[in-house]
Amino acid sequence: MVLGCVQKAIAFVMLCSLSEAAEESAVKWVVGAVDADCSTVCATIDSECVEGAWPNTAQEWDSVASSAEGLLCLASAPGGWIHNPSICTDDGPAPGVCFWQGGGSSTRCSGGMGQFPSTVARRICPCQEREEQEESASAFMSAFNVATITAATKVGQREPLKIPVEIRVQTHERRHLWQASARQSHVRSGHHRSEWSGPIWQRVLFGKLHR
Repeated sequence: MVLGCVQKAIAFVMLCSLSEAAEESAVKWVVGAVDADCSTVCATIDSECVEGAWPNTAQEWDSVASSAEGLLCLASAPGGWIHNPSICTDDGPAPGVCFWQGGGSSTRCSGGMGQFPSTVARRICPCQEREEQEESASAFMSAFNVATITAATKVGQREPLKIPVEIRVQTHERRHLWQASARQSHVRSGHHRSEWSGPIWQRVLFGKLHR
């Protein structure tokens, strides 16, 4: 139970740390084509759309807008389309205006194509290279395995192996029986080696203990 708790604690801390580091360092904001969802946009650059990277505040959106290559917003507004952030094209009702709020939706990578306002908007997508995602997961598992082994070793040091009472009693009784039998055999045969002191006795003892 102690080891299980340690494993869960290690996994939680490491997963949070590695996930945050990967998202902050590897996410690239890309302006897509008209009427292309973010899954499609990211796939064209051998990447995947990262759910959960969406801006939740105006300050976060400002950071996204400044890092997206080729994006020029004449103005910014929250908006309400579930697939925001996006920029309205010249054919739309608000050319050059960027809308960042997704109407409370946390799953925006796919869908909405062929519908308004997708047909007059270019989405702004959080993309991450697949290789980097795999490396992040691999790094987490490697670190987790090392931490688990370390925790197991420490727990093992605090909790030594416990031998059941009945096994200890049986072993103690059989040790006395072996000593008595060895002495009797020695007296009867006059030899220095007892028939109970060799492999036969070991087979009898371990055979009974492991039934």
